[in-house]
Amino acid sequence: YPEKDTRVFLSDVNKRLSLSVRTKFDQNDFDEIKEEQKIQAVEASERVVIFITGNINDAEGNSRAQTAAQIQYATNTKPRECIIPVVMDQSMLDKRNWKGILRQLLDLPYVDMSSKIHRTQNIDTLCELIL
Repeated sequence: YPEKDTRVFLSDVNKRLSLSVRTKFDQNDFDEIKEEQKIQAVEASERVVIFITGNINDAEGNSRAQTAAQIQYATNTKPRECIIPVVMDQSMLDKRNWKGILRQLLDLPYVDMSSKIHRTQNIDTLCELIL
């Protein structure tokens, strides 16, 4: 999923929600936030949206460990109905491709945002789930 398209999509979600939603665009931006701030953000959130791309499986080393820790913390502290997986990559529509920490999300339904058509069809559904 091209980063530019993802940024446009997330901007559209923010507009539809009429509030500012902090999102992780890439690991480098998110790494600058201290771990304590990440924990506080999850604790203060009513919903946790996890954007699933093939990059999650491809991440290595510290990046992979941090992503896993963040998802683990959310799944340990939030009720299941408050966690919203959003598939952004067609290769991840098949849950058999969900490896590692993503396996903890297998029981949850996901919102398909893997193509422009699906984004158009499902953006209202995603916003309703967030609200």
